[in-house]
Amino acid sequence: MPLPSTRMLPDNWQEAHRPVIAATFRSMVQITRLADRRGTRDPIAGRTSFAVPWVLYDGGARVQSRGGGATARGPGGAAVGVNDRIITVGSYLVAIPTDAAEIKVDDLIQVFACPDSPVLSGLMLKVVEVLYADAAWQRSLGCDLQEPSARG
Repeated sequence: MPLPSTRMLPDNWQEAHRPVIAATFRSMVQITRLADRRGTRDPIAGRTSFAVPWVLYDGGARVQSRGGGATARGPGGAAVGVNDRIITVGSYLVAIPTDAAEIKVDDLIQVFACPDSPVLSGLMLKVVEVLYADAAWQRSLGCDLQEPSARG
């Protein structure tokens, strides 16, 4: 316990931890956002076209299963009651550097390579929760499996 006139954690203490955490980002991911989720319908061709997604982040990350997975809970994560709120908890946790662009719910994460767990390579995940912290050394994203769509 610190003295009453001192702080328990010094300002910016997380800066010293970020290089250690960054060394654990061994998976390669790309995070994208669709410009328009509805697309543009061409009634003559009978097709809907979608704009090229924006790349928000392309680099190292840590990807891990939270246990249970979408197969046990159904797609879209698990709805959990916390006090008077219902929150969605994703089946996967993806950690990226704190200086990456802002990631929002419904952004897509493609896992390209995961050397420590090759079964995760090729996954397409959808962000269902963004975990915020005031003293963070990584940005944590709760994700679930993205259901296949005609968007390809």
